[in-house]
Amino acid sequence: MASKLQLKTNYEPDAKFEAYFTGQRVEVTNDGSAVLCECRDSVGIVSLETGQVTGRITCEEDEVVCLSLSPNNKTVAVALKSTSVQQYQWPSLELVRSFRSYHRGPVTTMAWDASSTLLVTGAADSSARIWDLEQKFCTHSLKGASGVFGVVLFHPDLLKLPRVYGSAGNNIHLWNLAAGSSELHATLNGHHAAVTDLSLTHDQKHMLSVGLDRVIILWDLTTMSCKKVVPVFESLSGLVLQHPERTAFPGAKTDDDHIYAMVVGDKGVPAVWQVDTGREVWKASTPVVPPPEDQEGGVTLIKQLTDVPALDSVLMTTFDHSITLAKTSSLSIWKQLAGYNEQILDAVFVGPKDSYLAVATNSSQLRIYDSANLSCHLLQGHTALILAVARHPTHCNIFATSSQDTTARLWYLRDEDGTAECIGIAVGHTSGVGSIALSSGYMVTGSRDTCLKRWKIKSVEDTLSKKEDMSLTSLVCSNTEKAHDKDINYVCVSVNGKLIASASQDKTAKVWSGDNLSLLGVLQGHRRGLWCCEFSPSDEILATASADATIKLWTLSDFNNVATLEGHGVSVLKLAWISSGQQILSTGSDGLLKLWTARSRLCVATFDGHDDRTWALAVSGVGPDGGTDEDAQVVFTGGEDARLVRWKDVTQEERDTAQKEAEKQASGEQTLANLIKDKKWTRALGIAIKLGRPLHALKVVRSILDESPDQLPKVVVTLRRDQRDALLDYAVKWNSTTKSCREAQNVLNVVLQNQTPEELEEMQGWQSSLEGLLPYTQRHLKRVSALYQSAGILRYLAASISLGFVDTKQAALPPLDDLSFLQSISQSTKAIKPEEIKVEDEEDEDGDEDEDEDEKDKVSSSSSTPTKNKVKPPRPPPPTLARNSTPSQMYGTLSAKSSPSSVGGTTPGKKIIAPPPPSARELFPQEQDVPVHGPPKPPRSPALTKVHPHPSPSSPGGSVALKRKDRRAPAPPQAATPRSGRTSPTDTINSDSLSVSSFGAQSQTVQGQEGLARNPSMSKSEAGEWQRKKGPAPPRPVPQKRALKKMPMRLVQQELQDIEIKQTELERQGVLLETAIRKRTESTSNNPQDEVANAPNSGPNSIEVEDMILQLFELVNEKNELFRRQTELMYLKREKRLEEEYVELEYQIRCLMLKPPGEKSSEDTAQEEDLIARLVKVVEQRDEIINCLELDRLREAQEDESIATHMMQYQEKHIDGNENGNSVVEPPKKKKTLKLPKKKKKKKEKKDKKGAKGDADKDIDEMEAKEQKKKKKKKKWLF
Repeated sequence: MASKLQLKTNYEPDAKFEAYFTGQRVEVTNDGSAVLCECRDSVGIVSLETGQVTGRITCEEDEVVCLSLSPNNKTVAVALKSTSVQQYQWPSLELVRSFRSYHRGPVTTMAWDASSTLLVTGAADSSARIWDLEQKFCTHSLKGASGVFGVVLFHPDLLKLPRVYGSAGNNIHLWNLAAGSSELHATLNGHHAAVTDLSLTHDQKHMLSVGLDRVIILWDLTTMSCKKVVPVFESLSGLVLQHPERTAFPGAKTDDDHIYAMVVGDKGVPAVWQVDTGREVWKASTPVVPPPEDQEGGVTLIKQLTDVPALDSVLMTTFDHSITLAKTSSLSIWKQLAGYNEQILDAVFVGPKDSYLAVATNSSQLRIYDSANLSCHLLQGHTALILAVARHPTHCNIFATSSQDTTARLWYLRDEDGTAECIGIAVGHTSGVGSIALSSGYMVTGSRDTCLKRWKIKSVEDTLSKKEDMSLTSLVCSNTEKAHDKDINYVCVSVNGKLIASASQDKTAKVWSGDNLSLLGVLQGHRRGLWCCEFSPSDEILATASADATIKLWTLSDFNNVATLEGHGVSVLKLAWISSGQQILSTGSDGLLKLWTARSRLCVATFDGHDDRTWALAVSGVGPDGGTDEDAQVVFTGGEDARLVRWKDVTQEERDTAQKEAEKQASGEQTLANLIKDKKWTRALGIAIKLGRPLHALKVVRSILDESPDQLPKVVVTLRRDQRDALLDYAVKWNSTTKSCREAQNVLNVVLQNQTPEELEEMQGWQSSLEGLLPYTQRHLKRVSALYQSAGILRYLAASISLGFVDTKQAALPPLDDLSFLQSISQSTKAIKPEEIKVEDEEDEDGDEDEDEDEKDKVSSSSSTPTKNKVKPPRPPPPTLARNSTPSQMYGTLSAKSSPSSVGGTTPGKKIIAPPPPSARELFPQEQDVPVHGPPKPPRSPALTKVHPHPSPSSPGGSVALKRKDRRAPAPPQAATPRSGRTSPTDTINSDSLSVSSFGAQSQTVQGQEGLARNPSMSKSEAGEWQRKKGPAPPRPVPQKRALKKMPMRLVQQELQDIEIKQTELERQGVLLETAIRKRTESTSNNPQDEVANAPNSGPNSIEVEDMILQLFELVNEKNELFRRQTELMYLKREKRLEEEYVELEYQIRCLMLKPPGEKSSEDTAQEEDLIARLVKVVEQRDEIINCLELDRLREAQEDESIATHMMQYQEKHIDGNENGNSVVEPPKKKKTLKLPKKKKKKKEKKDKKGAKGDADKDIDEMEAKEQKKKKKKKKWLF
């Protein structure tokens, strides 16, 4: 059974579920298909049907603080923390424009009008502005509010009543809009805490408001007064009014005139109120989100309530970033989405056929995901973080969890809706329970208190098998053991339930008896703490994973280590057995998932899906409903990056694909062979190109050229354009070798003859193909030219040897344009055997030539003139001579050898070949041991004479005269010394010349002899006999990317966090000072007599109050400085990103510009234009940032000057008043009043020291800036 099992080889990520909601508010489309969520520096678009992220808007490393979707669902407005607003199209998500909101603080709320033309923005600086996004300008600036804006909205019918409503702090403001101006119409005071939501009734006569002061207020918009105050005794963050034409809330009616509102308070319980009567008509029995134990008063669990008419539901967002949908008629939850998991600590499949996934996150709520669409349900029960999850081996609907609250719980899953109920609780540990495991009849838990506990669950299993109603049961602990010296990180149970294994931080793993927790063995060998251990489902093997980056396999019979799997570079956190115990899946701290084979101990594959530690690993098909074929088909992993990845086994798919491809290739090759046999060249070549087989295409072209060369043009012309392009690419490869250059040149010839230049330009990669063809074609041309000339010399020699005299007509060299002779030579060379002609320098297997082209040209040019250097046939071996032979007996006279008349019976014109000269060893064998004082005179060699075919006038009888060559004679040979025993260079030359058996080799040897004769110490490679291969041409230079100075983003982020903390502290101090000032002034106003009596020390003009006011001014100034620094850092981050993008674009443009104009394709040109356009856009964005920084600098300077002036005037006024009243009170110290200008002066001096270059870039005329500001005072344009 196990031998037939196919091992896994590959997994692919099927889906990734990342964090998509980390803010507080969301926007739902009109059709209810998608929801837009705030998520750090992006906007996540999530499908409500599948729960998957379908898109994302990235906002350039700037945090998203607010978003709003237009009523016509065509535009999305996104407000960023840097006070800028971006406009995107929906659903294409294309950026339309980005503009500054001119708020001094971040935008906190936005709203559209009914026509989707106007957008109102409310910010933290107590200001609101209205923008016309079609005309691109600011229409109104709403003033008069004090505090942070929480809600803004337009009147539903602006043509009837142009009014804007907004809440800032505890007050509600109403502005009437007019052409070019706005008027604060009314201010409604009634709330004692921040107002969180506003809503107009459907008759537009009343308005409802809720806040953190635990009341609902009904306002009459006709009289601008409070009509009803309804106490709900809970802090509220939103409300939903019942529409008279839609489904009614539970307990409400649609046929009456009452006003019904649904709210959810800080206890998380939905309720419906009849606001006009102040009566609660319905309240849910269970909370939507139970409050945590550490919740403080006034903290709302529900952050937003939104009516979704398309789904007939109410959408709620919670404090833990989850999205809940409840039906309007019953307010029952029918869908939940987890927008942010923070840290995923453990996961396990539960339910029949692994239909659900239980996930433990950094939360007290357990999340039950649907494996198909990833919709989730939240389970409440634990009061602290859930650390581990485990499933029952036989009951798929039973699973258990362990928590930081020192308890463990047993759960039962309902199949119909995916919810679960707690059926058992185990209490007994004194510290957090970090691991848990289930078996038939008992449950095992391991805690940080180093104890191992065994719990009985037999009664619970019996009750479930009888299908009786379950109630919460307290589990009984049967055994407790102090198992380890440190924390217990993991426990597991064997398949039969007889063994229990525990892994601890003390670097050991222990095996226990499943009946009574008796110790059976200790596994020691890891160098660091253990994170996981698992029993093999088929063998008596235990696998352990440790922080020392290894996985060890242990036998359960003798508890020895039998194997160590090394491959992780960091800690191994989790492992699981798959493929019936033959393979292992493991996860590590680096976010990698590895697949191992236990028998070979090798890592089969590595998969990257996470950016941080991967704690959770859930494998499907290993429970009671899983089979061998379904083992590990789906794998889920999760980690600290809040990402849940679903992996799919694609092993069988890859095998099926490979098998189909092999069958297709085999069928194609058989068809190709049949077509070649039938000489159907067109179809054969088309199939070879379709299969992507250059070698088969080469065989087809070679067969065409060998059998019917005239058919090649017809075959190539009938091919499609893409097939011709592929054939041309093949020809480029064929042309690089000598063996296939003939086919490549013929294909190229056909293509050039049958294609116009315009058609050639349309071919893809024509320029690169031409670059590959030119160098090899030139090399082939030189080689063929040299071969052609050599063949002519051979023909001449053949004619000269066969005749007694040289006939110039028959021995003349053939013309260079005699192609028929060249073809005959190439065909005749195929019949010559390798033994007949011995060539020293042959071509390599790759077709590259080793011989030097210049040397070939020299040999060819010297061989083309037969009168200067006549080639002689090979010499016979030297005759054997006696010791007493004289030189005359060996050589004879020179006239006897050179004159044709000295030899009787010989035909005039024939040359008698002289015997070769003997070597020095043969001439003087007895003198080899005697040192030679002077080199002997060498005998004359026949190679030093010239034979003239025509008689010389000076020679009598028309005999041929012998002359020496017009060059210096070679150096005489030197006899070898007895010590060296070496031969002379002349002997070496003679012996080498005797071994030449062909013309090409002989000519090269003669030239080598000449070179060596001139310089006996010269090697063969220096003499030109051996030459190096020519290397490839140097590559085209690649431009260097400009290096940028790295910006410490971590430090910038840390500074931003510090600024936020300081701002919060300054706000707290400001509230305390403001409260103290108000108490002082109110107390004196209530007791005017005390004020008169204690005038110097009490009242609004007292010294204490003045000090407080000055301190408040200083706090405001410090907060402004922090906000300015925060804005500057935001701009610096954006500028850094733009600089990086600029460098990358510049590098790509330079790479494209380096291409020659003839090689550029239309795609390259279009890409270059696109890159230049993007580069210009980046420069414009950077200029916009610089302009914004400069405007901020000017505005800050004016503000500082104005604040300093007011403070000086305030001090002078109160000092004069005290002097006129003869007061003894001393004026305030000038140190406090001059503190702010001193800081500014010091900062200005520091800026001046940075360099004149940076100041010169920021130096502008302030007068021109003021004039421009006056011109734009009426209308503020975005661009």
